[in-house]
Amino acid sequence: MDKRRILLPGLAAAALSAGLVFSQATSRPPAGNAVIPEDFRPADRWQASEAPDGRAELLFPVNVVRIYSDEHPPETIAPAKWVRTQLEIANRLFRFGDAEMAGYGPSRPAPCLQFRIIKFYDVHEREVSEILGLAFDTENVFGASASPNGSSYVGTRELRTLKVTDEEDHLTIYCVWSLKNPDEIRSEFGGESNVGFFDRAPTGPRRVLTRVTSVRAILGVVGGRQEGAFMSMVAHELGHYFGLPHAWERDLNAQRGIADLGDGPQGRVDSDPFSANVMDYDAGPRIVQYFSKSQLGYMYRFARDRASQFVRVIKTEGGGAVPPPPTGQPKAEIDRVWVDPPAPGGDVAVHVRFDVRGMRGQRGDAVAWFSWRSGEMLKDFDGQYRSMAGQVSVGVPITPGYDDTRYEDLVLTLPGGQLHLAAGQHPLSVVVGVFRGDAMLSVSPPAAFDYALRGAPPEGEGGGAPAAWITDLKVEPAAVHQSQTWVKVAAWMTIDNLLGREVVLQARYYFPDGTPLRDFDGAFRSAEGLAMAENKITPKYQRTNVTDMQVWIPVPQLHLAAGSFNVQARLTLVHAGRTLASAGTPVFSVTSVGTAVAKSAVIQNVWVTHNHLGGGQDGLLVHVNAVINGCQNESCSVVAWFHDAAANRLKDFDGQYTTQDGQASAAISVTPLYPNTTFTEIQIFMPYAQLHLAPGLHHLGARVGIFQGSTMLGKREELALFQVQWRSPLAALQDFVRSIAQRAMSASGGR
Repeated sequence: MDKRRILLPGLAAAALSAGLVFSQATSRPPAGNAVIPEDFRPADRWQASEAPDGRAELLFPVNVVRIYSDEHPPETIAPAKWVRTQLEIANRLFRFGDAEMAGYGPSRPAPCLQFRIIKFYDVHEREVSEILGLAFDTENVFGASASPNGSSYVGTRELRTLKVTDEEDHLTIYCVWSLKNPDEIRSEFGGESNVGFFDRAPTGPRRVLTRVTSVRAILGVVGGRQEGAFMSMVAHELGHYFGLPHAWERDLNAQRGIADLGDGPQGRVDSDPFSANVMDYDAGPRIVQYFSKSQLGYMYRFARDRASQFVRVIKTEGGGAVPPPPTGQPKAEIDRVWVDPPAPGGDVAVHVRFDVRGMRGQRGDAVAWFSWRSGEMLKDFDGQYRSMAGQVSVGVPITPGYDDTRYEDLVLTLPGGQLHLAAGQHPLSVVVGVFRGDAMLSVSPPAAFDYALRGAPPEGEGGGAPAAWITDLKVEPAAVHQSQTWVKVAAWMTIDNLLGREVVLQARYYFPDGTPLRDFDGAFRSAEGLAMAENKITPKYQRTNVTDMQVWIPVPQLHLAAGSFNVQARLTLVHAGRTLASAGTPVFSVTSVGTAVAKSAVIQNVWVTHNHLGGGQDGLLVHVNAVINGCQNESCSVVAWFHDAAANRLKDFDGQYTTQDGQASAAISVTPLYPNTTFTEIQIFMPYAQLHLAPGLHHLGARVGIFQGSTMLGKREELALFQVQWRSPLAALQDFVRSIAQRAMSASGGR
């Protein structure tokens, strides 16, 4: 994804990632074809067509979908010649240099990628909204599905699931007017794609709609309008799509075997300021851009082995280079985890002994997560030592030096203040996992330990290290100040041994499930991008008792959708970057003013698994991934209807699992907890016997809808296909009796 930010008030200039390059006088890493993309400006230099090199082995047909509005027609967003020029630049960058390409031909295709546009499709934003079931605004598309807290907007991830109906699954370039930076909405991206395009997308069969449709995998990349976007934007985003990280992400590149990216400092892969790797962040005028040889090789293998399973690719006759032999899967085994008895209020040293195989020279991580002994996770307060789920955690990188590497005593140290505990004795536990990338290779059982945090000592025992205690908190969630509604949190504290030194009281805000409220405009923002308010104090005494120290934040700066929300404030008292004390308020209610969320549901994925037991009956589970909007704390029904593979309804015969009009069906009730609630996996059980099938193999399908009362909120029309080999319970019992009789006859000699 492009992360370069351009903050130009009044000019919504699109940004793009690019990179610094080397000049002709510098030692260049082995590279593919070199191009100066900005030489294709101004508009009179745009190309009438892209020209893929016919010697390349893999040719990807490309659709271009331009999402327009009444205000911005397609040609103002992405002129056809501009898109074709972007593809022409990509074609030149995705192949080898002229001298090397001359060695390839009809009997020896070059192992590289090329692209050809099939067709432009112009789709109004209203049609996209109808298909996705969410309001889509081409002027406000959030990168990676980000959106204001408590609400749900269509982002690039959802956009990249749209497919042209009745076409094969072609690689797609989606063009929108404004692609917002989710971390700073006043700036924009030039383009966006996740690395490797899978993005943990839902799997399952696709549905058929009037124009575009949801598919198994993310289909392509997203670009902002041509005004201000670099000419190598599409090439950069396609690099991500085919598996490349940014060039300066050395560890991620090393995991992919990419080690020829130049010798420049962080953020500038090459030491020469006149050249740039395509996956770096510089694409100014006269900058020569290129992919390195190992980048081209990685994208070719990725496209050949993985992308070709999800998007259409044309492979030339004769094939390319012989694929490298597959390597074994890395493995890890944790032998022991233990914790040194921590001093009261001190750091926690977690020791782990483990073995790693098949990761020589590759980057991995060892990560420890902390919980109460009961299993409830310890919640992070300040984002410094935090897992993706908001749990207190600490990690260290590992790079095994051998095929079989043993770590006898790897230590992970968590600063004591990062446990965010009150004074007292606390029974805790820690779990350690070993990772390569996102893949967990091994995880340990919980290791128990006790942690003590002393209260404030009697006054007069001065001296010692800086320390602090938050003794009380009070919340006023609707305080009126300067004609605006604020959340006010007041704290009572004791601070020792910080005479004349600044201490900062910070408040971050969370939903009760631990989801942090993100900042979107920088006005009240923490270093990690959360909504945060703070206040500062400089103690005047060796022991300073602070009463009613207040932290204020305007309710609009919580960036909540319209409605009432339960929120918690988590406070930390910090000195010189170290957390001295932490405390959380009780959950309180905040009312945010805005447009009410319309009631709707989007069913993102449906799949079926077999051989489950429910109520003493064998059956199947229909799994549903869905988003329900506007139904907070209101019961909704998720219904599965069953059909044959030709979409004919299966009839019910006994009234147990049925609709009012007699179709075989099953349902379950769910209650969304938020105005926009994502259910990653709703499970609906259906006994096999209630499908009322004749003996034999049946090709079937399930269709799913979501209701509130009799009102349908959303429906997924395509069938989730599955097979059932059915034998009636009576027939199975008869076969069982027959087998018993046959064994008895055999035992008696056949008489």
